[in-house]
Amino acid sequence: MTKGLFKIFGISLILYFSINIAVPYNTFLRNRSIENQINYINRILSEGYDDELQDRYPEGKVFSNAIFALSVIEYSNRSKKFKKQYSRILDQRVEVLISESTTVSFVEDMIPRFGAFYNGWVNLVLKKYINSGLFELSDSQSEIKSAHKQLSNALIKPQFDSIRVLDTYPGSYWPADNLVGILSLENKLIQELWLNKVICASETESKLINHVGYSPSEIRGSSQALIVYLLSKYDFQYALECNKVFAGLLTKTYLNVDLVKEFKDESSGYSDIDSGPIILGFGSVATVMNTKTQASLKNKRSRNTWAFLNTISVPINIANSKYYLFKKEPMLDIFMLWCSVEL
Repeated sequence: MTKGLFKIFGISLILYFSINIAVPYNTFLRNRSIENQINYINRILSEGYDDELQDRYPEGKVFSNAIFALSVIEYSNRSKKFKKQYSRILDQRVEVLISESTTVSFVEDMIPRFGAFYNGWVNLVLKKYINSGLFELSDSQSEIKSAHKQLSNALIKPQFDSIRVLDTYPGSYWPADNLVGILSLENKLIQELWLNKVICASETESKLINHVGYSPSEIRGSSQALIVYLLSKYDFQYALECNKVFAGLLTKTYLNVDLVKEFKDESSGYSDIDSGPIILGFGSVATVMNTKTQASLKNKRSRNTWAFLNTISVPINIANSKYYLFKKEPMLDIFMLWCSVEL
């Protein structure tokens, strides 16, 4: 009897791991994974979990809603599944993003108002939504177009006199936030000049874009993975060049899986909440984000890495819901979803 139970347990365990590893390589499993994650994440955000994330992260409410909204848009565009259910989700997320309950977390007396992070990420969601096949199903088209115009003007206006890098908070800026703002615009000239300003402001030895304005020579795996991804959506060739340097400095490949170090030298910097847990020098946020970056750059190892992360994160995928780590870290769920829609 005991041997029989162990055999059943062993077979079940092998089957569980095999399915988790197979998810990114099988269209049915991948779509099921994505759609069940959308169901779960939408439910917890609708129940107010984004407010809890705001208590844990400086921009948790905007980041969670924006990344989730972008995931739904990108999945719908790639799969050609333009469902009213998804447009309702996006209308709700946009309503949260532009609400006073969200902007109250940011500094109003800035140029632009509320800073580069808020304006950039929210405007990128609006732009992507307007340009997607889902937008014609939206019940909030006029409000969304108006908000996009307002935020675009807020980002462009400071650049009229002279091109500048925009602050996220008073007196401090993050280049990645500026890149998001650049991507959210339609004005090609402003985009080009603004990107060049961000690049020129960096003083890194590697010529990569730096992590934060007050440390112009520092790079980090987490921000660099995001920066290269954002560059890939604006200038693919330049992103490939940056990615080659980035990979040489911070990426290690084991068994065809890419792991990303947060710092070039473990003693060269101090991690923060944006880095996530760092294990043996490898950053969790950097490694997860890099799966989306490499997928965007057509690196086939991105699926291997995502499959590995999907497996070790103990996914539960039942009853039209999928979540990781026993629902303990929903920001991981959101980022894994955003990465999976790029594979």
